[in-house]
Amino acid sequence: MLMGAPTVQEARTISKVLKTFLEASSMEINLTKSILFFFNTSIHVQRILSRILNIQKNSLRTKYLGIPLSEHAYRLSNLEALLNKMRDRLRNWIH
Repeated sequence: MLMGAPTVQEARTISKVLKTFLEASSMEINLTKSILFFFNTSIHVQRILSRILNIQKNSLRTKYLGIPLSEHAYRLSNLEALLNKMRDRLRNWIH
């Protein structure tokens, strides 16, 4: 797993790191099994970075604390159910 800022410069740096790894280890990275995930990044930038790295982008289908992870910022209305669930559990601890 590699993480970085969603910038062209960062994507080019990651690409160089992967090429250096290939040269040093003689192991090739299987780009068809690799996936890019983005958070709060415009679709336009996602496409550019995906082309630079030659890796397909995908969206997260995972939950954290009971809510689906998203590449978009959450609004308070999206989190109401989670907050209510947490309040109910805390009430049980207090009583």
